[in-house]
Amino acid sequence: MIQDAKFPVLFLGARAATPEAVEAVHRFLRKHPIPVVETFQAAGSISRELAHLFYGRIGLFRNQPGDKLLAQADLVVVAGYDQSEYDADAWHKSPSLEILHLDWVPADYGAFYNPKLELVGSIAANVKALGDILATVSRPQESEAARAIFAEFHAWEQSPEALGRTAESGGDGPSFLVSNVQQTLGVALPVSGDGGFLYSGQELVTAVQQGCNITHFIWNDGKYNMVEFQEVDKYGRSSGVDLGGVDFVKYAEAFGAKGLRVSRSSELEAVMKEALSHEGVCVVDVDIDYSHNYELMKNVIQDSIS
Repeated sequence: MIQDAKFPVLFLGARAATPEAVEAVHRFLRKHPIPVVETFQAAGSISRELAHLFYGRIGLFRNQPGDKLLAQADLVVVAGYDQSEYDADAWHKSPSLEILHLDWVPADYGAFYNPKLELVGSIAANVKALGDILATVSRPQESEAARAIFAEFHAWEQSPEALGRTAESGGDGPSFLVSNVQQTLGVALPVSGDGGFLYSGQELVTAVQQGCNITHFIWNDGKYNMVEFQEVDKYGRSSGVDLGGVDFVKYAEAFGAKGLRVSRSSELEAVMKEALSHEGVCVVDVDIDYSHNYELMKNVIQDSIS
C-alpha cells in the first residue's frame, strides 16, 4: 500500500505519542520522509529536526493546513489514533482514500473510518518493521500542492506582528506581551479560558507563596465553550458545560493574589496597566461573549477544502 501510494501522509494520534513510538516514527521519517500531521493529543511527536515534514495539528475546525494535506492524500497511515480525538467524517472526505491502521487497539470501523489494512500490535514495532521492509516511498512533500500548503502553514513566520493599540507594541518592536519585562526567558502574558484556568487554578497559592510576579487574564463566559459549541453543532444542544458563575476576583483574593475585573472593552487598557504594574500575582477576570462561536464553527465546517 505505502509503496504504491502517490501521496501518502502519516497521521499521528495520542497513542503514537509514547517515547517508544515517537522514536520509531522519527527513524521511519529519516529513512522514508513523508508529510506528517498529528492530533492535538499527539502534540510534540515531531522533532525540530523533522519540522520540514510537519504540516500541523488537526482536531477542531476542518480548515487547517493539515486538513488540506489530508484532502490531497490517496493513503493515510494512521498511527495510534482514536476517533474521539477528531471525528473521521471531518477529515475522510474521499471515497477513494485508503487507510492503513497502526495501533495496539483494533480499528473502530464505521462509515468514515474503514481501514483497508490493520497492523494491530506495538506501534513502535510495526513502524520499525515497515521502515525496514519498504524500499521506496513517494515524497509528496515535493509536489506543488504540498509546497503551497506548507507555505500557508508557515506564513505567520513571514508576516509582521500586528498587536492592537492597547498592547503598545508591534512591527519592529517586541512581538509578544510579557507579565514581567525583567524575565529574561521572555514568558508571554498568560491568557486562558475560565474552564481551562480551573484545571490548575489552585496553583495560585504556590505562586503567591513563592512571591512570583505573574499577571494572568481569564476570558470568562461561565462555560466550557470549546465543548459547548461543538455539542451544539453535533447534537443541536449543549449539556454539562456550565461552570456555575465563578467570581475569579474573589477566587484570586482568597489565595492572597490581587483580583481585577474587565466588564467592558473600554476598561481594558486601564485595567491592563494596573495589572502589569502590580508587584505580585494578579488575576484579571474578563467578561466575554462567546454566543456567536457556534455560527463561526458552522460556517467553517461547511467550507469546502480544495
